[in-house]
Amino acid sequence: MADESSPQSFVVKLEPIRRCHIRLPDHDRPVPAVEYRGEYYSFFRFEIDWVTTEKIARRLRDRYVITPSAKGWAIWTYEY
Repeated sequence: MADESSPQSFVVKLEPIRRCHIRLPDHDRPVPAVEYRGEYYSFFRFEIDWVTTEKIARRLRDRYVITPSAKGWAIWTYEY
């Protein structure tokens, strides 16, 4: 389910997400990431409650994706 109110932020179900690792210039090793609609998002933070997740996500300046898990919410930030 996508949040249609903002093109920069959205929550998605796990089905359309492809989990992977990507290489970033400032990291020695590949970092956890997801691919969504042809774009890559690196793992940023995990929170157990939605209110905190939403507060953190609102402070992000770039695009992000939030995915649910059994224990909370993962926030992924846009890379490329």
